[in-house]
Amino acid sequence: PSYIRWLYERSLGFVMAIMIPALLVMFFFSDWIVVQLAGERYREYGYLLQITAFYCLFIPFARQFGILLEAVRKPRVNFIFVLSTAIFNIVLNYLFILHMGLAGAAYATLTAYLIRFVLQQIILYRMFGIMTGRVFKYAYSFYTEGYTILKTMVARYG
Repeated sequence: PSYIRWLYERSLGFVMAIMIPALLVMFFFSDWIVVQLAGERYREYGYLLQITAFYCLFIPFARQFGILLEAVRKPRVNFIFVLSTAIFNIVLNYLFILHMGLAGAAYATLTAYLIRFVLQQIILYRMFGIMTGRVFKYAYSFYTEGYTILKTMVARYG
């Protein structure tokens, strides 16, 4: 049904509109953030914050996927995804940490989330016609709508 697709894409677009600017700040100022939170001697680990910021983009998609499947009475599919991702993430963490050290944990989680994201998008497209590109179109539209509202408020009260 098109209303499910519209609601999913629009709600995720709103979340992305809020998250993307915050994640961009985390990504581009990761060294500074690490120094502020942990001290100068940890500056070199800013790249781990960048990896984390990148895989945080996938988390809202996973959450909305679960909510949608619960709503259409397919919780078993969501459970399988959650459980398999957790197991896959544990295995990848073990292997990546053995070979890469601390950075392996970040890369393993990114890999697990990225694979889950791709599989979820395939399922959502096949079941509901949901397209990831439209999520970002809605995110952009929230910026333009917000700008229009702000401009109107400034003209009215400014």
